[in-house]
Amino acid sequence: MKKLLILLSLVALLSSCHHGHRYHKWNTGKGEKESKVIVPSAVKSAFEKQFAKAKNVEWGLEKADEFEAEFLIGKAELSAVFDSKGTLLETETPIVETELPQAVKDSLTREFAGYDLYKTAKIDAKGVISYEMTVKKTSTLSFDAKGMLIKNEVKKEKDNEVANKGKKKESKEKED
Repeated sequence: MKKLLILLSLVALLSSCHHGHRYHKWNTGKGEKESKVIVPSAVKSAFEKQFAKAKNVEWGLEKADEFEAEFLIGKAELSAVFDSKGTLLETETPIVETELPQAVKDSLTREFAGYDLYKTAKIDAKGVISYEMTVKKTSTLSFDAKGMLIKNEVKKEKDNEVANKGKKKESKEKED
């Protein structure tokens, strides 16, 4: 009975988290995607001025009163975050590993040797440049342009257990 109660609580929690997720969007059939999020006209206007060539725009909430547009320019998938007044707060542009500054590459080599990089991006937050990437599917890392680690977000516990099993296996092999 206790296990059933815990399971039901977990399902309820996950359902409520999913309902509030920022990516609730649907396709209108007009080539553009719209969301249930009401985007202020100042935000839409600012977006259209700065990203006139954007296609397949999807809107969501980044935080309360912060609106994120995900869109295509050419084949590149970008995102931009605006406050409710239409001020651009941040842009995220995907990049390949070779486009990382040497200082970031050096930090990765030193601190995360042997890890695989996924989803590497350049973040411009009001002129402050940082680089974000998922490493070995267990963490999301952000570095400033000088190679200083500024964020290391660990992903789901299950993903970490898989990574830790691999590390334990590696360390056991080293002992032998």
